[in-house]
Amino acid sequence: MKKRLGTGFRLRACHVAIAAALAISSPAHAVTWDTGNWSWSWDNTVTYGISWRGEDPDPALIGIGNGGTGPAILTDDGTLNFEKGDIFSNIIKGTSELEVDNGQFGFFGRIKYWYDFELEQGTQPHGHSPNNYVPGIRLDDSDFADFAKFKGLELLDLFAYGSFDLGENPLDLRVGRQVVNWGEATFIQGVNVLNPIDVSAFRRPGAEIKEGLLPVALIYGNLGLAKGWSIEAYYQFKWEQTVIDGCGTYFSTVDFAAQGCNELAAPDVGLPDFVLQNVNNVAKDPFVDEAKDSGQFGLAVRKYVEKIDTEFGLYYQRLHNRTPVLNVRYNNGAIADGSLLGANPVPTYYQVQYPEDVDIWGLSFATNIGTVAVSGEVSYKKDLPVGVNGTTELLGGLRVLATQASLCGTPAQDAVYGQFGARACQAFISYATTGDGLAQGWDRFDVTQAQSTAIYFWEQGLGAERVSLVGEVAWIGVSDLPSIAEMPYGRNPIFGPPSNFFDTTTGQPINVIPDDGFVTSNSWGYRFRASASYPNAFAGIELIPSLAWAHDVSGTSPTPTFIDGRKAFSLALGANYLTRYRGSISYTWFSGGIANPATDRDFFSITFSVDF
Repeated sequence: MKKRLGTGFRLRACHVAIAAALAISSPAHAVTWDTGNWSWSWDNTVTYGISWRGEDPDPALIGIGNGGTGPAILTDDGTLNFEKGDIFSNIIKGTSELEVDNGQFGFFGRIKYWYDFELEQGTQPHGHSPNNYVPGIRLDDSDFADFAKFKGLELLDLFAYGSFDLGENPLDLRVGRQVVNWGEATFIQGVNVLNPIDVSAFRRPGAEIKEGLLPVALIYGNLGLAKGWSIEAYYQFKWEQTVIDGCGTYFSTVDFAAQGCNELAAPDVGLPDFVLQNVNNVAKDPFVDEAKDSGQFGLAVRKYVEKIDTEFGLYYQRLHNRTPVLNVRYNNGAIADGSLLGANPVPTYYQVQYPEDVDIWGLSFATNIGTVAVSGEVSYKKDLPVGVNGTTELLGGLRVLATQASLCGTPAQDAVYGQFGARACQAFISYATTGDGLAQGWDRFDVTQAQSTAIYFWEQGLGAERVSLVGEVAWIGVSDLPSIAEMPYGRNPIFGPPSNFFDTTTGQPINVIPDDGFVTSNSWGYRFRASASYPNAFAGIELIPSLAWAHDVSGTSPTPTFIDGRKAFSLALGANYLTRYRGSISYTWFSGGIANPATDRDFFSITFSVDF
C-alpha cells in the first residue's frame, strides 16, 4: 500500500513494531485508479459484531434505592439494564476512506457509520433519565453526543496535505481534521492527548483505533533539518470533547455526566428526612461551560542520533480539557431540563465544565536494545483539573440547603457540611445576594507521568510464524495533593463519600466502604499484550490467538488511567482469510479494586469483517 506523503515522516523502528504487534493496519484491498497525474484509493471495512454480558450484576454496584447495597444511585443505570446473557450491542458498522495524491499534494477523507440493533430497537428494564426511567421501552439517545448515538454517519478525517522544499529542508503540511500522534505511549496516554477519544466507539464489537481517536481541525507542519533534527508544530482551530458512554448503556458507570443525561437522583444517605422528602432530582444546568476554540497549540523538536540508533523528542502543548468536571450551582435564572428541588425554594443544579489552559511538557526516546524495541517518555502536566469526589460535592451542596446555610461561617460548619461545605456555603451566600452562586467542584494540580514500552518479536516461537509481545509500565505522581480528610478527589459516586463524612441525624459515618479509590499522590500499573500468527492453519485460514492483561498495581490516578487494584484480562481468537475476511471471538474479564465500578461487566464478543 502506498505511503501518504502528508504523513510520511520517518517511521521509527519502535513504531513499526507497535503497529505490527497491535495489528493496526489499513485494508489491503483498496479500489485504486489513476486520472492523469493523480492516484486515487478507496478503502472500505464493514463489520458485524455482537456482545453480551458474561456475569450477573453485583449488588454492591447498585444503589440502595434501586435494590442494591451501594450508598448512592448515581451510577447504576447501565448495570440495571442488562442481566447475565443479555445482548448489549448488536451492530453493523463500517469505515470508508478516500485518498487522492499526485506525489506532492493530496487529500484524505474518512467517514464511519453504524447501526446498533439492540440499542436502537431493543427495550430495557430500568431505563435512564432521558426516558424518565420508564421500564420496558428503548433508551432515548436523542440528545446524546452524535458519536454516542445508537446509529449514525459521521465525518472523521478530512484534510489536505502537501510536501515542499524550504531551501534544502523538506516541509510537510496538513490542514483540516486529522490525528496527530506525539510521544511514545502504546497503551497508556501520556504526551499523546491532543485528540479526544470516542469512548462509545471503543466499546463496540470489533473496535479499531481509527474509529475511536477523534480527528480535530488544525494546521500541522513538520520541517526536516540537517543532522537528524526536525521540528513539528500545530495550531488547533476548534475545541472538541471526549465522547463518554451514554447513560444507561452497558459500560456507563456515571448516570449524569454525558451529554443528554440531564439529571441525577440525590443520594439517599446522610441527609435529614425533610430534605430527602423535598428533593426529587438535581437537574443539569443547561449552560454547560465549554472550552473556547482558541488557544490550543503544540511544538515538538526531534533529534535522531545515528551513532546510538536512538531518537529523542521534546514536546510542549497547551490544551483545554477534553473531559468534564462538575460544579454545584444555585441559580434562579437557569431553566432546568428536568425536575428540581420540589418544595425547596432554592434551585440547585450541577454544572458540567471543561477547564482551559493546561500546559503539557514531554520528553521521549525510542531505540533498540538487541532484538527488543524500547521506548519511553516523561510528561509534566501543569495545572491539570482534578474533580472533587462527586458524592461529597453533591451532599455538601444539599446539606447547605438543609439548613438554608444557617451554619455557614460557624465552627460547626465542617462537621455538618463536610469537606465541600465551605465552598457550598460561599456559593449559597453569593446566591442569596446575587441570585447566582457557583461552588467549584475541581482544583488544579501539577501531574508528572513516566512510562516505558518494550516490544519483542519471537520468530517461529510456539509453532507460530511469529509471536508478538508488547508491555508497558507507567507511574503517575500528583504534587501537593491534600489528604482525603481535607478534600477527597476522584472515586466513582457509587462508592459514596469518605468514611469521615457523617450523617447529621445519627452522628455516624454514612459510608462503611474503605477509603480506597480516591486520587493518591502516587499510582502505577502496567499493560501487556501477546499475539501469535499461524498462517494457513487450515484451508488457507490464518489463526491469531491473543491475550491482553492490565493491572493497576497501586494507587489511583487523577485521570481514568489507574484505579487501585483494578485488573482486566482478555482472551481472543482471530481468523483471517485472504487478508480480506476476518473474524474473532473474545472474552473479557474485569476484577480487582475495592473502588472499581466495572468489576461485574465481563462480556463476550463475536465479530466478522470484510475489507474491500
